[in-house]
Amino acid sequence: MADLRLLSGTDCRYFACKNVCEPLHIQWNRVTDDVEVVNYSAGNARGLTALAEVLNIDGQFNGKKSATLDSAEDGVATCIHMEYPAGLTR
Repeated sequence: MADLRLLSGTDCRYFACKNVCEPLHIQWNRVTDDVEVVNYSAGNARGLTALAEVLNIDGQFNGKKSATLDSAEDGVATCIHMEYPAGLTR
C-alpha cells in the first residue's frame, strides 16, 4: 500500500496545524508535562473529560489518568499533570 504522504506531498505539519486550529483543542505541554484544554472560540464548555494514556514505544499500555473540567472561552485549562511509571521504554 502506498504511503499517501509521499503521493500528496503532505506531512505531519499539515495535520498538526489543522488540529491546533480547532475551536476546542486538547494538547500535551512538553515543557510543563501538563495536559491542557485550549478553548479559542467554542463558548464556555462544561463537564468535559480529558483522558491521557501512557504507552511504551511498542504500544504496551502502562496507565492512564482522566479529569473532568470546565473550559472557559478564550482560555487554557490545565487538567492533568503527567507522571510516568518506572520502566518505560525510550
